[in-house]
Amino acid sequence: MTTNESDERNKSVMPEEKVQDKSHAVPAGRAGAEEEMGMAVIFLSRCSYVNGQVLPVDGGVLNEVGA
Repeated sequence: MTTNESDERNKSVMPEEKVQDKSHAVPAGRAGAEEEMGMAVIFLSRCSYVNGQVLPVDGGVLNEVGA
């Protein structure tokens, strides 16, 4: 989610070559969007029946590298 740097609006951009890098490939084939992160936050804040869970919003990276 972070790239160790951001612009003046605190927005960061993941370079395409990092997304496609075979040592850390993203199965979704693209970087995540801020709207997708926001949807996960809204889901967890609205669903009071979810407790003590970690929701990885990573495009499937953990499926490839393991948890």
